[in-house]
Amino acid sequence: MIARLREVSAAALLGVLVAAPALGQAERSWVEPPASAEGAAEAPADAPENEEADVETGGTLIQPSREQAARQLAVDYLTLWSAPNQLTLEAMPFFYGKRVDFHGRSVSTKAVMAEKRRFVRRWPVRSYTARIDTLRSSCAPAAQICTVKGQFDFTAISPERGRRSQGAADLALQVSFAGERPRILAETTRIVTRGRTLR
Repeated sequence: MIARLREVSAAALLGVLVAAPALGQAERSWVEPPASAEGAAEAPADAPENEEADVETGGTLIQPSREQAARQLAVDYLTLWSAPNQLTLEAMPFFYGKRVDFHGRSVSTKAVMAEKRRFVRRWPVRSYTARIDTLRSSCAPAAQICTVKGQFDFTAISPERGRRSQGAADLALQVSFAGERPRILAETTRIVTRGRTLR
């Protein structure tokens, strides 16, 4: 039931990505994920609570700031990376610009997708969840670019190989708001906890 709800939620999110316009040198952990470890790092005690993406006041819908929209994109990205493989691979190109600084390498979106296809074949069952309290964003108004940093927990499973990989990692995204929707220009991760065990 939970898996079905996740699939429906991710499918709805993909529809938003496709239809709606935008608002206004690290480890290659996506290619070879870190593995099982206990005691993932705690979120900072003074971290602010997550802000709502949209606020309705007196019948008027207030659009989120770019900082909020950039944080939401990071959450959406991890949500769709956790979806079933077909949906994940359909959604991922919508997140990226034509060129991406992907884990320290300047590559095309096509090259990014080739790596992601290899990854989902190796780890067909995935759960990547943002630690909302850790998400921070800052924006350069003149350049229409925001940087988002935070942590996420992940589990990646290969039933065929009997392998399970899990842990926590830092995520950093550079997001452009120059086009019709936000696009990721750069993506890096750094493992916080890792390990690998047989299922």
